[in-house]
Amino acid sequence: PVGEHVFYNGVLNGERIRIAALQVPHSTGPILVQVAETTVKRDTMVREMLVAMLSSEVLVAATAIILLWLGIGRGLEPLDNLRDEIAARSPQDLRPVSVVDKPAEVQPVIGAINELMNRLKSAIDSQQRFIANAAHQLRTPLAGLKTHAELARRQPSTDELRALLDIIAGETERT
Repeated sequence: PVGEHVFYNGVLNGERIRIAALQVPHSTGPILVQVAETTVKRDTMVREMLVAMLSSEVLVAATAIILLWLGIGRGLEPLDNLRDEIAARSPQDLRPVSVVDKPAEVQPVIGAINELMNRLKSAIDSQQRFIANAAHQLRTPLAGLKTHAELARRQPSTDELRALLDIIAGETERT
């Protein structure tokens, strides 16, 4: 068609070429104008543009990764410090974690940890009271039983009774 650009590939003297064609109207009839160049220059230019674009893209990506790495590390630093503070405690240290100098983002976590520490301390205290009470409740009747067995052993009796009382006293002591 007259006035419309057409592009296509071809081969001239064994070399690949790119051709641009345009039909131009003329008084004697349309004239076909064709211009061609080898694809070597074109391929070289495309390669150079790709290298330039890729190098800048790689530089931008590397910079973004480094900035993300540093930003995330800096953003998570308060959590690392909190983790280190809690890890440094002994298992018996159930006091609340201080919220002083802690960012607002981790204060709800610290509040939940402190609440858990309080509940754990209450549970341990309750368990210790139960164990102390149970030990007392067991020691009192056992002490009485042992005393009665000792008194019975001191009374005149048969050897068989004395042997049974010795067994009772031994079992009571072991218990």
